Amino acid sequence: QEAALLWQNNIGRYSVKTERQHHQTANEARVSGSVAFLEGQSFLGKRIDKGFAVVEVPEFNNVRVYHDNRLMGKTNHKGTLMIPQLRAYQSNTLRLAIDDLPLNAQIQSATVDVIPTLRGGMYVKFPVKKAHSATLTLLQNNGQPVPTGASIQNTVNQEVFPVGLLGKVYLTDLSTTPQTFVVQWQEHRCYISVALKTLNQTQPHVGVDTCATQTEAT
Repeated sequence: QEAALLWQNNIGRYSVKTERQHHQTANEARVSGSVAFLEGQSFLGKRIDKGFAVVEVPEFNNVRVYHDNRLMGKTNHKGTLMIPQLRAYQSNTLRLAIDDLPLNAQIQSATVDVIPTLRGGMYVKFPVKKAHSATLTLLQNNGQPVPTGASIQNTVNQEVFPVGLLGKVYLTDLSTTPQTFVVQWQEHRCYISVALKTLNQTQPHVGVDTCATQTEAT
């Protein structure tokens, strides 16, 4: 008589077998998997016979990851997923399911090509990040809104945003650390500082800001 049970998940294969012959019983249990160490972290996964990669989608969990259009799994609470059985010394296309990302995700690219060595691993960080955005109302010294069509530019990353009706502007890539922006229209220029009170809010309105110091643009 013989009985066996086999099952698997994202981190390994497991089997239990029992056999009875001549009034004697033999039991056997097997576990097959791997432990990889990359970027100072350890990762559990299925057995590695070829190449492998650990992907990271910063700040985002439960994001599906595909290898050559085959589902490999979802990122964990840390935003990482180990992908075994990649073709060694060949290009492997890894792709995110962008439908799993929230609306405030800034996606530079949802696909990455990797070429691992035999039984070697690569750490792949997808160029995706949370866009902490907010709206702001800009006023002139006289209390009137900054005119529609004016521009406001982040002095660090140089990103430019247009000013809309009634001085309202939509800003992205904000943080709790103050950032300086330069506002310009016609011959006018002024500087403002913008910071979020918390990163947990979804597109807050950070209030009204007055361009207190105006100078002629050069």
